[in-house]
Amino acid sequence: MSLVLETSPITLSLARRAMAVVALWGQSLRMLAIVACRALTRRFLCARWAIARAVAC
Repeated sequence: MSLVLETSPITLSLARRAMAVVALWGQSLRMLAIVACRALTRRFLCARWAIARAVAC
């Protein structure tokens, strides 16, 4: 690939846009993992609390 093509304004603009999309995609995946972990933890803790209450009664 020639240096002129690599540094053209259109190429740089597309590269910047692609990097932004990849960054947002990574942040979205990270947020999805956090939410999924919180949901699983909450379900696990609610089940433990229900069992503890049943045993205590």
